[in-house]
Amino acid sequence: MPAITYTTDDDNCAPYKKYRYDAGWDLRSSGEDLILKPGAKIEINTGIKVAIPKGYVGLIVPRSGMGTKFRIGLANTVGVIDSDYRGDVKVFLVNDGHMEVEIKQYDRVCQMLVVPVELHSMRKIGLLRPTGRDTEGFGSSGVQ
Repeated sequence: MPAITYTTDDDNCAPYKKYRYDAGWDLRSSGEDLILKPGAKIEINTGIKVAIPKGYVGLIVPRSGMGTKFRIGLANTVGVIDSDYRGDVKVFLVNDGHMEVEIKQYDRVCQMLVVPVELHSMRKIGLLRPTGRDTEGFGSSGVQ
């Protein structure tokens, strides 16, 4: 896999992995300390810009500790960083819990996974080929 490059004006915001085989890079809050009230969402700048290689995508996902301890997640559940995007990496955190949570500068607020993607084309056709499942959707497997 090609190297992922990034830039930052603040080295305290550098993407972070504690262990060699961690799948995701922890990203941090670059701004001032904030209070995230129950039911609220706030925009957080991570203080970095990244260059994702062609054929890969950066996926921004919640940190499991924040979700299980405080019910803090991402407002859009998963963010996508395309390989040609060069802007600030920002996230919207949402508080689904019942207590205020302080987000301090340099707190780890999310993770970035970089995974390969196949770049496909799409074309319109008249009808799709039928399958055994066909149009059966939610609940069609019978599993509850």
